[in-house]
Amino acid sequence: MSAFAALRWPDPAGQHALIAAAVTWVAVLGGRWFVAQPVPALGVAMLLGIGVLAATPRQVSIVVLMIGGVVAGLAYQTRVERVLELEVPSGPVVLTGVLRSDVADSVGLVAAERSSAGAWDRVPLLVRVDEPFAAGTRVTLAGMLSDRGGLWRGEPYAATLDAHRVVDVAGPASRLHGLADTIRARVTQTFPGQAPGQGLVRGFLTGDTANVDPRVLEAMRGSGLSHYVAVSGSNVALFLLLLWVAAGPLSFDVRSRALVGLAGLVVFVLVTRWEPSVLRAAVMAAALLVARAVGYPLSVWASLGAAVTGLVLVAPQLTTAAGFHLSVAATLGVMASADLFPSISFGPARRALSASVGAQIAVAPLLAAWFGSVPIAAPLANLVAAPLVAGATLTGTAAAMSGWSRLGVIASTLAQLVEAIAEYASQAPAAGPVVVAAALVALAAPARKARHGLVAVVLACAFVPSFGRGLDGPAVVFLDIGQGDAALINTENGGWILIDGGPDPGLLHAKLERFRVRRLDLVVISHPHEDHVAGLRAVIGQRPVGMVWHPGYSDPGQTFDDLTELAVEHGIPMTVPNPGRSFEVDGIRLEVIGPLRRYDSANDQSLVLRVSTGQVSVLLPGDVEKVAQRELGPLPADVMKVPHQGAATSELDWLRESKPRLAIVSVGPNQFGHPSQFVLEALQQAGATVVRTDQVGDVRVPLDEPMVHVE
Repeated sequence: MSAFAALRWPDPAGQHALIAAAVTWVAVLGGRWFVAQPVPALGVAMLLGIGVLAATPRQVSIVVLMIGGVVAGLAYQTRVERVLELEVPSGPVVLTGVLRSDVADSVGLVAAERSSAGAWDRVPLLVRVDEPFAAGTRVTLAGMLSDRGGLWRGEPYAATLDAHRVVDVAGPASRLHGLADTIRARVTQTFPGQAPGQGLVRGFLTGDTANVDPRVLEAMRGSGLSHYVAVSGSNVALFLLLLWVAAGPLSFDVRSRALVGLAGLVVFVLVTRWEPSVLRAAVMAAALLVARAVGYPLSVWASLGAAVTGLVLVAPQLTTAAGFHLSVAATLGVMASADLFPSISFGPARRALSASVGAQIAVAPLLAAWFGSVPIAAPLANLVAAPLVAGATLTGTAAAMSGWSRLGVIASTLAQLVEAIAEYASQAPAAGPVVVAAALVALAAPARKARHGLVAVVLACAFVPSFGRGLDGPAVVFLDIGQGDAALINTENGGWILIDGGPDPGLLHAKLERFRVRRLDLVVISHPHEDHVAGLRAVIGQRPVGMVWHPGYSDPGQTFDDLTELAVEHGIPMTVPNPGRSFEVDGIRLEVIGPLRRYDSANDQSLVLRVSTGQVSVLLPGDVEKVAQRELGPLPADVMKVPHQGAATSELDWLRESKPRLAIVSVGPNQFGHPSQFVLEALQQAGATVVRTDQVGDVRVPLDEPMVHVE
């Protein structure tokens, strides 16, 4: 008998609900696609209409959901296109609106109500502002408005506001938002994130990971534990349990308990900021509460189907959200695998192991498709971490409600244990799509020995950490770090140099772990913009660093100031190198070419470096723009890192006359139009082969062999 034969399957009502959910999901996706395909849309509508006329009541319900899904998808995609087509005047503006999201990492969405140019009809804008604000806050901001529209977490926005001044803050737009913000503030006050483990407890309670060490977040991702800070079903169950206990007599009977639970779920969703996994768990719980209150026998399968159907109809953007995919799949895996290990006599252990393995099997194909790999140690890591997370959540909630500091210490200690589990488990190797497919086939096979052999291999891999791999020979690796820059140089004898750190500390940490970087001889900050320095939080103070070079810009920004303080605390020399200075490690020479003078623009103030050996020369010009490029003159090199993610801020003649044979564009998903087609064409006209990190990933350039032109 195959392992799949031991799965628990849904009841008939649950099967119908899940089929309805799947049909609705596909219909919504179809509706989003049909916006640009009106003829197929009309044909499908006619066929559905014909189907309704000659169908059973159950079939009619499916057809109705199909029509509803298509309409919902059409409406969403039409709204997206209308928002993106809105003409918003660019220039200085003072604008008032309500924030539709938290301002996280200095970015959020605002529904603009009025501006200095007149009244606006809640036009969605992307806002960049240094101060943190909570969703639902009414703010008045002064800044520069540009017509850069796009999508942010599935929501369209018509333009971008770079705010330089906060004029007024009017507080929450509703009492519910105010209550949610008060609860979040209480949790933040109890767990400010200054002591070990506190930031992770905040993540368990509210999904707020702002004060969690980036290395811990990356370890949570690498070990398959990140869902605990995404807030999902287990958090909702614990929250309802505590709410009913706190409500006392108000929740004795079924109906009053349902009313208390429904009210609490609304607040819970607002507190945890309506992430996809939160919405799935909350709506599913609400369906069960309502059904039991009215005496309707709704199974968990049917509640999941109803939740998915309702959510994709109301929020069609969830159909393509990775978090929603993973949440639904994990829930299906947990419910289906309740009896996966019948030979284990101890009930709690059997259920916990079954749920952990079932969830990981269910999400494995999605993880492989979305992220390219699956953490092998995830089932065991979840099995060990689950009771610790539950304990930290319960004691953390009690500490926030009562103010008893000892409970907070217990919660933080449990969170530290979870961090240790994540750190260890994240070192285990990850399985790629091919391995995942082979494992699923083996689990489905009837041969017991094959399944036992597979389990043995997985367990062996989980308990023997793999510490990544280094580089074969000296090389420059242009890291696929997202919308930003980071280049890693390896020498023959194991020396390391890092040029910039990209925008994401967690991602940079993962890259450094992959290449087994334990110490850096030199870290270079080309200039202090966030897409170059934010990631260095994973380096300064976290790894031994011999020296830091920076351009000495007069207005560096908060992140650079924080990194400078960390460098001083850890005794790391901070140096502003003049043009002509060089640094040599194991035959690799790093020469400073610019900046030639003090510039008004931080981009033109970038450190310009040339890396050279007897075989290859590599130009690393930071983000220099036309003014500095004209003064520097052509800088011939075999390899060029194209400035500013290939933006249209470069002098095209300078690019052509520098004549690189290989041009690397370090770029990620962005709303700025990077890289510019004109820049790419200029490089190609100069005979360069252009390679983009967003298309090929990390780009390795050997330094110990002659540069060969890539066709």
